[in-house]
Amino acid sequence: MNHLNLVLQKYYHEGDFLLSSGQWGTDYLDLWPYMLNPEGRRVLSQGLYNCLMENPEIQFDCVGGMEMASLPMAMMISDVFSVPAFVVRKTRKPHGTKKLYEGDKPFGRILLCDDVLSTRQSVMNCVRILRNHCCDDDVTFAGIIAICDRGESSWNTEIPVISLTNIEDIRRVRPGYDQHS
Repeated sequence: MNHLNLVLQKYYHEGDFLLSSGQWGTDYLDLWPYMLNPEGRRVLSQGLYNCLMENPEIQFDCVGGMEMASLPMAMMISDVFSVPAFVVRKTRKPHGTKKLYEGDKPFGRILLCDDVLSTRQSVMNCVRILRNHCCDDDVTFAGIIAICDRGESSWNTEIPVISLTNIEDIRRVRPGYDQHS
């Protein structure tokens, strides 16, 4: 049994929840308390490192994603792999430089990150904003990494997707789990 799934089940909630995709779900994984906890970041940093090392085909020059969910992950990966991090804003900053991203300008081979993938709408919005407003034409998207993939998307892309775990494995470690219900 994966230790991470045992830890993450603490942040798994059942009920009716509006997901960031705009769809309703019967469960929700709230990773913010874990990502903002020093021990959580250590465990997740190691997990992200291991996941990327197990997928050597994903080579990247920078890492980032949409605000807010990608920010802690991008910083963890940036620290471990010594690459620049960035975060893409949902709307242009209304003051100062009025940028659509913070951090270094995304370049080269970009690794996108998101805490929980469901419909992957957030990641695709990030790709669209980066291509249309933030990056030079020669950038490529090396991969997408998530802590948890809900597996709810039929989205097909040439961008490889990897995750530390999936929602079914987290459900499986819940007390009273019944795979037939």
